[in-house]
Order: sequence, then C-alpha cells, then structure tokens
Amino acid sequence: MKTIIREYEIDEVGYDLYVFGKLLNEYVIEDDLTLFVYDNCHKIYIVEDKDDIESVKKMWGEDTKFYNIDELPKIWGETCPLRFISNWKLDKQFIHQCCGAEFEFVD
Repeated sequence: MKTIIREYEIDEVGYDLYVFGKLLNEYVIEDDLTLFVYDNCHKIYIVEDKDDIESVKKMWGEDTKFYNIDELPKIWGETCPLRFISNWKLDKQFIHQCCGAEFEFVD
C-alpha cells in the first residue's frame, strides 16, 4: 500500500471547518508496515524503523500505543488545531503545525 500525505495552507477557519488553500507539499510513503505514535493532543510522529520503535518505548514508555498508518486520518481528525506530523527522528516534517492535511491510500 502507498500512503500519500498532502500538506495545505489553511485559508479560513470556522467552527469545525477548514478551507484549504495552496498545496504546499506532497509526500509518498510506500511501506505497508509504517506506524505512528500520537500524544493524544497534537503531536503525531511517523515511526520509520526498529530503532524508532525502541526510542519511542524508551521516551514514552513500554506501553505506548503504536497506530497503523491507515488510522492516520481518524487520529488527525481528533487532534487539536496545533497539530503536526513529523517523523520520530525529527528530520522530516510531513505536515507543519497549523496546516491542513489530506490523506490517500493506494493499493
């Protein structure tokens, strides 16, 4: 499965309404086994390898919940407006803070 993450400017914000502006970036993740972690507020981190998994457990605890990438749209919808998506290593920013996001899954 291929995951496509698109980042947009937010042109207008209303009650439960975000109007997307210009497309800023598009990222393609081609790994079926991609996981992510979520702090239950606004921080979402893509976990890319076994080293990331061990680092997450060390920082957030052994009982940290890991989500499958196909759960990303649902979790994104539950986050506060300060939300962002980065990788765990913090060297890739998929969705910058306060930007809009669209997700597509292709088999």
